[in-house]
Amino acid sequence: MITELLRALSPWRRAEPPASSPDPFEALRLQMRLAVLADEMARLHHDETIFARAARLEARAAAYDALLGKACCLAGVAEPAPECAPVGHATPPPVRLAGRDLRARRELLLAERGWSW
Repeated sequence: MITELLRALSPWRRAEPPASSPDPFEALRLQMRLAVLADEMARLHHDETIFARAARLEARAAAYDALLGKACCLAGVAEPAPECAPVGHATPPPVRLAGRDLRARRELLLAERGWSW
């Protein structure tokens, strides 16, 4: 009896589980944290009286970049490929300068998808 009922209901069953959509509250939490870190970085950049300002700026920038990476994953943004050193140059650009370009690209790609912070 039960098997007959299951056979009768089988056309309405899904063969695959429904695709899970990203949690909108997780996206909101990421946007809020990005806004807080961006404000902290701006404050640290302009206030010359803060002790160990460079170290704090680097720590905030690393945290900001990590959150941007998580936001890109959540938004479905493909990570941009790392750039190679220009032909004819023996040394690649410093990591900090390369990080700025990557950060700007990530921010632009997220803004294109409607993210704001």
